[in-house]
Amino acid sequence: MATCAAPSTANLFIGALESSILDSAAVMPLERSWKRYIDDIHFLWINDYESLEHFKTLKWLSPTIKFTFEINSTHVPFLDTQLTNCRIETTLYSKPTDKHTCLLPSSCHPSHTFRGIPFSQALKSPCSEPDEEERHLNNLKSHLLKRNYDNKIIDKQINRAKQEDCKSLITFLRRKWSVFL
Repeated sequence: MATCAAPSTANLFIGALESSILDSAAVMPLERSWKRYIDDIHFLWINDYESLEHFKTLKWLSPTIKFTFEINSTHVPFLDTQLTNCRIETTLYSKPTDKHTCLLPSSCHPSHTFRGIPFSQALKSPCSEPDEEERHLNNLKSHLLKRNYDNKIIDKQINRAKQEDCKSLITFLRRKWSVFL
């Protein structure tokens, strides 16, 4: 998104589409399971497969929006996580088209930027399973090395992120962003 107003504009536009979708649905998703963040929507469906067709054929709403729809009885991606087995078992999710590009260290930015990128990306990788988290961190390191990040800086920032306590981080974020919640 190119401008500061783009996320708000997208949110308003998708919100209007969302209203049209729900107002015209003959059968609704499971109560309180409909979750949306800008243009990503997740819901649980307990009705028959045929009644889901309304949600699968949303192209009639807007020819300029490309809708994708995933049905899976065991897992589904939502934002950067993957929800598994009707529980929130998280793993980091990357779209198949993700090129894993991030700011090159050779660009003209302050040096702290290139310490912050490995740290912030490593913070995104807490998974329900420790082996899965380690796999994601190794992938992160591999992607950063391909972008010419310094190996020592990557290791130091990943280790720093591993030391973060998730509960205190969530508390901090809730305090910081409480205006929006």
